[in-house]
Amino acid sequence: MKTFAPVLIVLIACTISFGAFAQIGINNTSPKALLDITVADPADPEPTDGILIPRLTSFPTIDPTVDQHGMIIYMNNAAAFAGKGYYYWNNDNNAWQPIGEKLWGKAKNANTDDIMYAMDVNGTNPVVIKDTDGFTGIGTDTPESELHIYSRRNGPVNTIIELTVESFDDEVEILLRPGGPNSPEYTLVANSNATEGFMIYEDNNEQLQLKVGGELRLEDLRSTKNPGIEYPASVYVEADGTLKTASSYSILDDLKVNATNFATESFAETDVAGETVFTAALYTYTVTPTQDLLLEISYHLSARFSDYNTTNTNIDGRHNTKMYGTLVRLDGVDYTFKSSPFIGNNGLHGTFFPSDQLFIPLVADGSTYTITIHGYVQNDWEDGDEPPEVGIRGTFGGDPRDRMQILHHY
Repeated sequence: MKTFAPVLIVLIACTISFGAFAQIGINNTSPKALLDITVADPADPEPTDGILIPRLTSFPTIDPTVDQHGMIIYMNNAAAFAGKGYYYWNNDNNAWQPIGEKLWGKAKNANTDDIMYAMDVNGTNPVVIKDTDGFTGIGTDTPESELHIYSRRNGPVNTIIELTVESFDDEVEILLRPGGPNSPEYTLVANSNATEGFMIYEDNNEQLQLKVGGELRLEDLRSTKNPGIEYPASVYVEADGTLKTASSYSILDDLKVNATNFATESFAETDVAGETVFTAALYTYTVTPTQDLLLEISYHLSARFSDYNTTNTNIDGRHNTKMYGTLVRLDGVDYTFKSSPFIGNNGLHGTFFPSDQLFIPLVADGSTYTITIHGYVQNDWEDGDEPPEVGIRGTFGGDPRDRMQILHHY
């Protein structure tokens, strides 16, 4: 035993060589690094050809410091957060981090859930899959949904983005299918062109569109949970930012004109047998709709009758039928008549009030529509040897009891 130490020193000296720059070689005489170890037969190594670094069953109670930055250990305990394997001390993150194949490993989170655990290259944003429910977490080890993204980064709006879905095509689609394979599908679509913009579809039917430039519309709004509307309806934004609902010709939206008198009277007259003549426009209304609308027109206006070229109300009393009424024109074209006949007999005296209610659908194609209202009379026809016609004059409007109302339905 007295010769053991000298013999050991000799053996070490035979197997270890020191280079000119304090390099250490084991089993070689020309080390190529600070420590260069060579095995006797690399092609057929011995089971002991290797290095054993410290093997631990728990991490140190007191964390290492910057002096140990990069220090390596082997964790021989499956209960470690990334399981058994090699770890190194990352002092920048003040954490032990797994190395190599153990980047993914089994572990438990703070709630003792079994997880598959990984870290990003900085060791700060874990990627986790929970064994119990398959939830995936990015930036959190306690995910609460199928995909739970938690960002620790701060920055101005649109500089730190938590999720990006990108396509080489001009359209990106994300499908949502709540309830399983046979349930309704909701698709979020983003298109790079200005015509389509951002859209939401329900079972291939477009429900919402936000165009480039800010135009927003909600189509086919259901009456369920939306009392007061009739399906189908849409939501639109007025120029002042007001959000309004509009159904298909069912809800009163805009009261344009109410209790308007036909203040200026106008007359039409003829002494030609059977001729129909019209007054000038008693009322003119123009509209340029920004969306399809149904125009509702209600009115009653005064009408008085006399002989041709006079205001004498003693109308020719012969037993011949005459006609009077009102006419609504759309862009100068006759749209609808409201007619009433009368027979001369003992004459026609007093004020009459022809009235009507009508609906005109208008398309929002950029056109400006002009609606006018006229009065008209039709002279009677000569019978046999009767004397020549004395004619007829009809005077319309100018009575304070006249009324006019135009409503917009969207």
